[in-house]
Amino acid sequence: MRRPSILLVAGLLSGASALSEQDLESPQFDVTSVRQSGPHHEEGPGLWLAADGRLDARNCTLKQLIQTAYHVESFRIQGGPSWSASDRFTVQAKGPLVPINERTPAQYRRSIPPEVRKMLQAMLADRFKLTLRHETQERSLLALTAVSEGPRLKPSRIAADPSVTFTFGSAHGNRADVSTLLTGKRADMTLLAHALAQRFRRPVIDRTGIDGSYDFEVEFADQVTQADAAPYLSRALKTQLGLKLETQKGPVEIIVINHAEKPTEN
Repeated sequence: MRRPSILLVAGLLSGASALSEQDLESPQFDVTSVRQSGPHHEEGPGLWLAADGRLDARNCTLKQLIQTAYHVESFRIQGGPSWSASDRFTVQAKGPLVPINERTPAQYRRSIPPEVRKMLQAMLADRFKLTLRHETQERSLLALTAVSEGPRLKPSRIAADPSVTFTFGSAHGNRADVSTLLTGKRADMTLLAHALAQRFRRPVIDRTGIDGSYDFEVEFADQVTQADAAPYLSRALKTQLGLKLETQKGPVEIIVINHAEKPTEN
């Protein structure tokens, strides 16, 4: 059975600091294997980290690897050869020990450890000959704010890695009543905005002014496409959490691929 594709972003691009990490001296993976995935691979893309320093990225495009390495959503990446968004690669690397939960896939954690992202950046520069530049563009974005009556959020009581996930299925055990659940565990508003940005495929900025971590579950009717689901999710956020999304314009930082080459396999 073909496994569904999964997003690889594990954090929010926030200010220039997230974009300047390539300028820092980067540690290196000790051992790296890169090979192109076959044309009939059945697994969707995924990236996992293990506590012993192993990184396992399966069937990922170069742009998906960039998403993870630079803490940036897919819509913030521009340019590059056509194969950077279509050809898939499997990367297996071994680095130093990092303090992470081995059982948690990278895309569900609040952030990948900075030292791992730096090693992944260095690997992309070495094996894919990747060079990038960073730009700021004025774009339409969504601002996450609280309604005038105030938010309806419960402070977190869950001892778990912070996460925000979307789960498609029947919330009430009735297959005729299929919906999507937006679930947050120890999630702050920045993490929620990041998850919404992935869902809407456009920038979402946290302007709630709300601090702290919260547990929540939002149920909304889902449609075939993400665009169709947008009004349902927006309405559910407002009625169930006391949060709303407002369309605004503002500066958005993006990454532009200057150059990339297919790696020599090993």
